[in-house]
Amino acid sequence: MIIDHNEQVLRHETVTGDRKQLVLSHLHGSRSADFCELEQSAQKFLAKKLECDAAAAKIERRLEEIRQARFTTKDMADTLTKDLAQVYGKDHLSVVVTPDGKSYSCRRGDAPGKNLSEGERMTLSLLYFLRSLQDEQAARPNLSERVVIIDDPSSSLDRESVFATHQWLVDTLKDFGQYIILTHDFSLLRLTLKSHSNAWGQSLKNIRNQDAEETRFPKVAFLEMYSCEIDGKRRSKVGQLPSALLKSTSEYTYLFSMVMSGVIDSADHERLFLLPNAARRVLEVFASYKAPHRTDFRQQLEVLISTKPGEPFRDVYDFCNRFSHGEGGETLELLDARAVHRQIRRCMEFLKAIDTEHFERMCKATDHDPSVFA
Repeated sequence: MIIDHNEQVLRHETVTGDRKQLVLSHLHGSRSADFCELEQSAQKFLAKKLECDAAAAKIERRLEEIRQARFTTKDMADTLTKDLAQVYGKDHLSVVVTPDGKSYSCRRGDAPGKNLSEGERMTLSLLYFLRSLQDEQAARPNLSERVVIIDDPSSSLDRESVFATHQWLVDTLKDFGQYIILTHDFSLLRLTLKSHSNAWGQSLKNIRNQDAEETRFPKVAFLEMYSCEIDGKRRSKVGQLPSALLKSTSEYTYLFSMVMSGVIDSADHERLFLLPNAARRVLEVFASYKAPHRTDFRQQLEVLISTKPGEPFRDVYDFCNRFSHGEGGETLELLDARAVHRQIRRCMEFLKAIDTEHFERMCKATDHDPSVFA
């Protein structure tokens, strides 16, 4: 008896659980219709909730549109949004008026436009500036007395965006008394030279004919601003656009010519300290065509250096990676003029050694004597 009692005690929890499950099964079976009805009701309420959420979101969007419409600045925001999509193909971005109606904010889809790329920021700021100028044209029609200066309008833009930017600049700025565009973008320079070629040619002709007014204030002028070494100090200078830059159809041709001029003009060349980076850039373009099977400049340069027995141009590899855009802590101040001149000369000697035919053709295209390395 005692043994049987102890076994029942041990099995009590199990037996109780089984009995509870039996009772629940009986209840579920007898009330299954009620359970099904409640489940259907729950699904209907869920569908209604989703419908209400969608309606609420639609109403919220409409409310935001009404809020936006209160502000006179909304037209500008809508215009900028259209410009982003139609001119630059950035239909993922939009511009809206802030809740206080005093400024704008950018949105990426339905969310705030955070972490915009440099190109996106440039596009937005340039569009706003140019559209603001158009508004001012309507408010102040006498534009002949106004001067507009735009600094580097194509920074971080792709090729298609540079074309769009150039056309915007031409269309928006044409009626102003004077406009100055500062750029180091070769593509934008070429486009601007082409679009202003007739007016610039007429201006130069008038200057040659000693037109005093045109000489004093040319209708079109292309100038170069550059850093140079004067009396041991860095200075900025403004001068006429070099003929090499005017004639060149590619940045590579211009840089090649500039480096060759520095080599030929000896260590007294005033732009000497600009040339290490220019020489590196020349070799970057050259190497990308000579060793396209390598993924970066350092690997491409290594391949070309290794093609010569004994690697006589290993110093060129070291120079490109240490003193021009290098990753080390060295700066150009560590190099004196003679060292800079020697190194850029070595860069061009290396290019000639790797592809003599190409080097000679480039010299011919840029009016330089290839025998300087004879």
